[in-house]
Amino acid sequence: MGFQGTGYAICIPVPLLWCILWRMKTEGAWYNRVVERSWLDPIEPAHRIDCRHPWPARVDSRLSGGVNCYEPDRELVAELGDNDALLRCMVRDNTSWNEQVAKWSLSEGYRQFMDLGSGYPANDDVYERAEGRLSIFVVYADIDRSVWAHLRTSRDTHLGKYAHVHDDIAEADSILALPEVQETLDFTKPVVLILSSVLQFLSDDEARAAVAAYTAAVAPGSALVLSHPADGHPAVQALAEAYHDSGIPFQPRSHDEVAAFFDGWELCGPSGLCSTPEWRVPGAAKPKSRPRRGRYGVDPGMTAYAGVAIKPGSMRA
Repeated sequence: MGFQGTGYAICIPVPLLWCILWRMKTEGAWYNRVVERSWLDPIEPAHRIDCRHPWPARVDSRLSGGVNCYEPDRELVAELGDNDALLRCMVRDNTSWNEQVAKWSLSEGYRQFMDLGSGYPANDDVYERAEGRLSIFVVYADIDRSVWAHLRTSRDTHLGKYAHVHDDIAEADSILALPEVQETLDFTKPVVLILSSVLQFLSDDEARAAVAAYTAAVAPGSALVLSHPADGHPAVQALAEAYHDSGIPFQPRSHDEVAAFFDGWELCGPSGLCSTPEWRVPGAAKPKSRPRRGRYGVDPGMTAYAGVAIKPGSMRA
């Protein structure tokens, strides 16, 4: 058997070729290695993206109608059955809330952002649109290597200054000490900390420790932007069970448990900590109470909480 190149011919006897292929198949070629059971365990080689297990950012992409997902992510969403529509509504509401808060924070003069558990960037990113007239500094952190690769590809050429961290956000001290983080953000000035629908993947101890470390690191006048799935909703519980079946921890929390993350900070907005679609920017009138309808004419109910708080102090962006 021969392969023609640019002026050269490489001949490999067929028996030898079959021998090489067989050894690659049976002795652990890179594409044939078993991925570790834990979704957080390192995968070899280092550049490889885990497409054998579902990952939260890709599940959210699937629920929002995106294409950044693989077969395990699609299978997890398929397991949700009739809860699919409500959870799609929850993800859509969270995306809309993120955009609303981003516009508000820019209008308030904030220019530094730390997006923890960022997931895939939105198609119509608020920070990208603001770059032409403002100097924006953003740190994106996510443990999903496919998200990290996507962010590097989509952000490196923009005018603002960005850092892309591939790490577990529970390792707060490690992330905060990274040179690229320290070079991107000035922690003597206010920073917007974004924890959008991510703390449910951490245990109680991990979540409390991470929030405490990040909030302690930022200056007075900083903002804490946080949303979290609500405990007690059947659709959210179905999602939690689907994640648990895949080996991924997922812990919805009550209103009081989510409110505890804001201890020592001043909640802002007319509703304080409320359901995601009810949150309004500070100074805005509270919307009239009316039933909300999801994709199939179903009221989604309380699926997630959202809140924004300011760190006490006189310093502002």
